[in-house]
Amino acid sequence: MRSLFTLLFIFSVLTLSAQNKKVIYCLPGQGADSRQFAHLQVDTSGYEVQILEYDIQFEGQTMTELAYELSKEINDEQPFVLLGVSLGGMLCMEINAIKQAEKIILISSAAGREELPGRYTIQRHTPLYQSIPESAYVWGASFLQPLVEPDSKKVSALCHSMLSDKDPSYMKRSVEMILEWDRSVDETPVIHIHGSKDHTLPARKIPHINYLIDGGSHMMMLTRADEINRILQEVLAD
Repeated sequence: MRSLFTLLFIFSVLTLSAQNKKVIYCLPGQGADSRQFAHLQVDTSGYEVQILEYDIQFEGQTMTELAYELSKEINDEQPFVLLGVSLGGMLCMEINAIKQAEKIILISSAAGREELPGRYTIQRHTPLYQSIPESAYVWGASFLQPLVEPDSKKVSALCHSMLSDKDPSYMKRSVEMILEWDRSVDETPVIHIHGSKDHTLPARKIPHINYLIDGGSHMMMLTRADEINRILQEVLAD
């Protein structure tokens, strides 16, 4: 009988501990998947990590529409954290408008249209991208990535594998989604982690960067994970 009570007590403690953990919902970037967070390290005694992977279901689907679908996977009965890389960070901003997070952490991302580079605005108003065949998007991303972000060569096999697993229609639709994104930067508090050598979303476009990683590129979630983990430890302990 005593053994039974002991087991029940241990089970109750473990259940209560799990319930007290805050969930960090992580959203990968446009050409990535859960493997982008392979080196993510957080305090597992206080946090549980859940990765929200996503697809873009139909042509013309907006960031807001996709965020609404993703928000259904989020339990907001207790405080939670949103963490997103690149496109994933933009989706975090949209999800937060539906279910408010305790903290929003943007890595190599943007909080609104104003933080996107000028070429995105030009492409939006001269939509030549619409005439590009779907099959060209994966090939183009694979070809341009090491040119635009040279340190991606350090993890080239992984980057190529993640891109290769993306459906060409998804890649085209994700480009359209970013170009048509209409959220403006507002007073929503965010913790912005960015690289000084990010050529995809340049740091100069982002007025309030909380943690600037010297020499970090748009690929730094993979190439500078140790530094990002140290920052996250500080941010999540606050």
